[in-house]
Amino acid sequence: MRLSAVILAAGYSSRMGDCKPLMELGGMTLLARCALLFRLARVGETFVVSGHRHGEIAAEAGRLGLPC
Repeated sequence: MRLSAVILAAGYSSRMGDCKPLMELGGMTLLARCALLFRLARVGETFVVSGHRHGEIAAEAGRLGLPC
């Protein structure tokens, strides 16, 4: 069985005060950390869904080789 993943990165993150997918944790963005964990779990394809701050999230997704 081949698995795919969807990273939902479309919200405002209003309670957090900053854009969660682009926040850094341990030297990488949360989006990069999610992508890494899916790769380590041998998930076949990973897609990013963006909305708010689409340009910045799409740029980070592109840097990570993920379609947005």
